[in-house]
Amino acid sequence: MTGILLVDNYDSFTYNLHQLLARISGDLPLVVRNDALSLEEVRDLAPDAIVLSPGPGHPGVARDVGLCARILAELDVPTLGVCL
Repeated sequence: MTGILLVDNYDSFTYNLHQLLARISGDLPLVVRNDALSLEEVRDLAPDAIVLSPGPGHPGVARDVGLCARILAELDVPTLGVCL
């Protein structure tokens, strides 16, 4: 994959981010829910960058952040997290 992976943390703002990223990059980012893929599947996609959407819950609760904590800890990919 060449492009941006947008991780949706079950937030309605995700598609606003999708539109902005598409406008900036000229390509549609791939959107996946935070519990839809394994870390290996994300690694296999080989995104150029990852954007983590905002979402409900607390970052200290594993079920609220899904794959995001592992993306931050284990992947060497430019990553932007958005919080509202």
